[in-house]
Amino acid sequence: PVFGKRLIKNLLPMDLQPFFDKLHVEKGKTCENAKIIFNGLFDYAVANRFCQNNPMAGVIIERHVRKRGKALDGAELEKLKNALRSDRSPFGLAGLIILYSGIRGFELESLTFDWMQGTFTVKNAKLKKSQKINPLNLYRTVPIFPGLWLLRERIENEEWVIPPRILSNNFKALFETCTVKDLRHTFTTKAREAGI
Repeated sequence: PVFGKRLIKNLLPMDLQPFFDKLHVEKGKTCENAKIIFNGLFDYAVANRFCQNNPMAGVIIERHVRKRGKALDGAELEKLKNALRSDRSPFGLAGLIILYSGIRGFELESLTFDWMQGTFTVKNAKLKKSQKINPLNLYRTVPIFPGLWLLRERIENEEWVIPPRILSNNFKALFETCTVKDLRHTFTTKAREAGI
């Protein structure tokens, strides 16, 4: 019904484009996902001769840009680091670990350090179904960056595993305009600036 009375075998890109344009305005990321699904459906339809061509080949959608998630600027970063360093609860250390490792907050519980090798290992919390098949994808091992080395004594002697909800709530109390995920964005931004 979305595409009017045209039969599936006669659909053209111009029949589908208005639907995707509207969806992009209302639900940007959903639009990208819908395009992937529709493309697969029409590939199936072509393979089974329900239609001659895949009309999705001519549908154009703008790439979705996330509105949330940003790297902290210099002043915000200094304020955050000072607050986390002075907080002697597990929250303070957990926040610094995320900031200096780039892991997700809910990956903290699987985090292990190998100080002799200079690496840490964490269970990948976000994997696609196809990625979960390969056991090599389940964990990732990353070099320990300088900020983490400075925290070694605290990491070895203090509690820092904290439930994601408590981590998130404590962070909101500290910074109203930032989220725990912004620590990850800040890490990746600083890594890029350092040529990593």
